Amino acid sequence: MTERIPASAPPAGPSRGLLRLLRSDLFKLWHRPLTWGLIAVSLFFVLAAFLTLIYTVLNHASAVLPGHLFGGSVGLGNIIIQQLTLGRRVGEFSCVALAGAAVGVDFSSGALRVVLGRGVARWQVLLSKYLALCVFAVFLALLMTLEAALLAGFLPVLVGGAPGLDLLSAGDLGSILRADLGLLENWVGVMALGVALAIVGRSAAVGVGGGLAYLIAEDLGGRVLPAITFETHVAVFRELTSILYSANLNAFFYHSIPIRLAAELDFLDGVMPTPMVGTAHSLIVAAAFLAALLLISGALFARQERGS
Repeated sequence: MTERIPASAPPAGPSRGLLRLLRSDLFKLWHRPLTWGLIAVSLFFVLAAFLTLIYTVLNHASAVLPGHLFGGSVGLGNIIIQQLTLGRRVGEFSCVALAGAAVGVDFSSGALRVVLGRGVARWQVLLSKYLALCVFAVFLALLMTLEAALLAGFLPVLVGGAPGLDLLSAGDLGSILRADLGLLENWVGVMALGVALAIVGRSAAVGVGGGLAYLIAEDLGGRVLPAITFETHVAVFRELTSILYSANLNAFFYHSIPIRLAAELDFLDGVMPTPMVGTAHSLIVAAAFLAALLLISGALFARQERGS
């Protein structure tokens, strides 16, 4: 008896199709020079933060004594997180740029039409790209944390009395984990911004340029609004910072790290709401912006591709 062979294989289910797309998007990210360039820039600023730390403790020897910011039982966690604070800020710009490029390039190259021409659902295409970017964010956070920990291990060699990796405690690990969650909350948020702008402009230039411009504009706006309040004595201008997107992302990170270390943050870490908001407020505002950006991205993506 001859075995009957079907004329065509059954279509893959939604989960299998999404996994294939995700593997493809991860492959493209892995082989994109921009990805590794942005990783290198982010890691460089972690090193820059470490060199700044060395300069600080060499000029203020008491900083590594027990009871001070970088000394005692919690000192090692503060040393590692201090490096991540500057890395987080640079990582925001890296993530929004990569998100804009990852989506925009597929528009301009025509790759998107090829994928959609094969009958792949639009929601799967968009979701796979965003998930691939989220994987990149996790990968970058792990690399930065590993670098910060390794650099912290050299600090006792350079600065006498500084805590070494042998003093790493469960409390330190918990603080570092919360800092990493703060990194990811920030980066996942700004990546949605880059994706949305790339879809609006149907190009990488709009996604990258618009995303970077937005982050800079909010930083400037967050400082101008309190100044307007000071000149006009109208408090509403200052309080508008409490609903800014990146300001609330920054506030979440501020609340995720040890309070003594958070008090040392400066303008390099981005604008904060004025007056400072709580963790719940920052999460609600950030989640509202994120949901809106993803919904707008999905609606515009489906509409534009149907019309093309």
